[in-house]
Amino acid sequence: MPEDYSRLRPEDVQRIIDYASVFETPSGERVLEDLKRFCYWYRTTLVPGQPDESSANEGMRRVVVQIERMIRIAHDPLFSEAGVEGMKTDG
Repeated sequence: MPEDYSRLRPEDVQRIIDYASVFETPSGERVLEDLKRFCYWYRTTLVPGQPDESSANEGMRRVVVQIERMIRIAHDPLFSEAGVEGMKTDG
């Protein structure tokens, strides 16, 4: 089911654009890659017999999940069609 971006508040739209603007620069891509390595993007978060540690690892992984989600939304054609193309893209 497609996302309904028309319900986003202006500050939410701007935040999505900001994520893409920051993490799609060469520096941002390097930082994101470092976060992926550090935050369990490429390996399991599960530590057998250690539910607290597993939960902490999953929390770290969610940071990268959120960044990737925001970038994906920013590039969704429906996001642009919802009238967000006029938002700021500068820092």
